[in-house]
Amino acid sequence: MIEESKDSWLVYEVGKQALGAHLFNVKGEFYRGERIYNVVHKDFFVALSQDLSILKDFLRLMGEVLDSL
Repeated sequence: MIEESKDSWLVYEVGKQALGAHLFNVKGEFYRGERIYNVVHKDFFVALSQDLSILKDFLRLMGEVLDSL
C-alpha cells in the first residue's frame, strides 16, 4: 500500500510487473478501417484457468487486498 497526501494506492505486482502484464498481452491494429485486437494469454493466465488451487490462492490474496480497503 502506498499512501500519499490525497490518495492511497493498493499495488499488486508479481516480479516487478503489474498483474495485467502477467495475464495477457493485447495488441491492436487497424484493418479496413476497424480496430482488430489480438489477445495472447500468458502462462500465469493459463495456470489460473487450469489449476483451481492457484486460482483459489490468487482470489484469497485479492480478497485480502479488498479487505484492506
